[in-house]
Amino acid sequence: MNNIQKISGFAFLLGLAGYACAATPAPATAALTLSAKIKAPACNATISGTVDHGSISRGSLNPTEFTFLPPKSIALQISCDMDTMLWVKVTDDNTGADMKPGGYLGMEFDVGAHPDQPPEAFLGLGKFADGVSVGAYALQFNEATVINNTAVSTTALIALSDRPRECTSSCGTAKEVVRSSSPYVSATVNESGSWRHPAGKEFTFPIKVATTLNKGSLLTGTTNIDLAGKATMEIYFL
Repeated sequence: MNNIQKISGFAFLLGLAGYACAATPAPATAALTLSAKIKAPACNATISGTVDHGSISRGSLNPTEFTFLPPKSIALQISCDMDTMLWVKVTDDNTGADMKPGGYLGMEFDVGAHPDQPPEAFLGLGKFADGVSVGAYALQFNEATVINNTAVSTTALIALSDRPRECTSSCGTAKEVVRSSSPYVSATVNESGSWRHPAGKEFTFPIKVATTLNKGSLLTGTTNIDLAGKATMEIYFL
């Protein structure tokens, strides 16, 4: 009986050896293709409100000082098809050196307030004569409203930068900022001490437009003077 058991065990081992030597079938295969498209947001921008000071009497101009016209309120509204971070660049279309007075000018942004602003903060109003500008105006961006794709609304502070880039520090944010030599305006929020640009589909930037006319003694004559303020607002995305 012992021999039979040994033979049976030997035959079993041979069977395993024979199975191990059999041809291995080829594995099934499937091809994987990965494709995607990074889509840029599509946005529309509109300006609500107008800046029309109507008819201004020459006799109402201060002959020796600048004349402050009542500030006007407008709003830049931007609507996108997806959440995005964006920056607004303001470019003066009156590029001549004599299109605005030189030196610091006071602008009436609030009742009784005439803060001095440097020349780079101003946009031109056109030329009255050689070397004589009609005046200048400035744009004060106030706290923005940002609404994302889940309808969450955020009140954002305003920041200026020299190029579109993500906020990584305090970003110089404020409730209102006068457009200056840093041409890019953006919305920022502070969450638990960390600053960031909020992404949204709907942006509203309230803007106060402050206009200053040159000294009345420089704007003399019998012909009418047209205020020719023109600027372009470009939207940039990150």
